[in-house]
Amino acid sequence: MTVPCKGELKVMVLNINAGHNEELMKQCRMLEEYAQYVARVRRYVGSMKQEEAVHRAIRECITEGILTDFLRKNRAEVEMVSILEYDKEYEEKKLRQAEYKAGEQAGLKKGEQMGRNRGLAQGIVETGCAFGMPKEMILNRLQERLHISEQRAQEYFAMFSGQQPVQ
Repeated sequence: MTVPCKGELKVMVLNINAGHNEELMKQCRMLEEYAQYVARVRRYVGSMKQEEAVHRAIRECITEGILTDFLRKNRAEVEMVSILEYDKEYEEKKLRQAEYKAGEQAGLKKGEQMGRNRGLAQGIVETGCAFGMPKEMILNRLQERLHISEQRAQEYFAMFSGQQPVQ
């Protein structure tokens, strides 16, 4: 059985990447060191394989006193999680890029269709007006040829005939 929730949830999201939320980082040294570790991994991944980047970041952090005890005790788990998590981030980024491209293509296609419809509408309205066709006949022709609503046909008629649309 589900019970409808009538409450409100407010969430505060904090950026814990290196260089952000300095006050929070000052209050929690481990969080600050974690942010430094993640920043190193991200930086190194740009110039080497992911596993190498993780291994290098762990080695350097231990040497420089960053998360030293934690990394020494949990090195294998940190390596595994870092590699898997980075793979997830990478895959999510690729997915977002693909979705953006698909959306962009859909937008272009829709824009092209709108442009074609507008051009056809202009031709129908201007030709109909030039030959003295009744407004109703022009509106019907717009609806039939462009598969649009009566309201949209009215808008096109007003746009290209110089007459105001009927409200």
